[in-house]
Amino acid sequence: MVFVTLTSVISAYIIGTVPWLPPDIYNLVNESSFAYVGTSFKGVPHVTPVVYVFDGQSIFFNTSKEAKKLKTMHKNKNVAFLIDKRDMSNIYENKAVLFMGEVKIYGILDIPFKALRMLSILHL
Repeated sequence: MVFVTLTSVISAYIIGTVPWLPPDIYNLVNESSFAYVGTSFKGVPHVTPVVYVFDGQSIFFNTSKEAKKLKTMHKNKNVAFLIDKRDMSNIYENKAVLFMGEVKIYGILDIPFKALRMLSILHL
């Protein structure tokens, strides 16, 4: 029983370290740091640029508590996140990826519970 449990934990850890994106998209997300966040509430869209960090599994960005995007995300957690790389000298080298999904909002009260994760991405 101990062997099975230990093997399962190790397997879960190894699977967790495998990139969840195809290599070309993973490299684009990993090498960039600028993106656009799209939100919507009651049919009114809002797009804003952000600087982000990628830890290999999740994308993090911060915002002020007074920002319109944060207020909108509290009402509707569905977002679009666009990362693009532009090469004006060769338009065939332009790349972009669009993620759509639900955002997780971390506040100041989440720091004690997420301290290890936040410290691990601090160097990024």
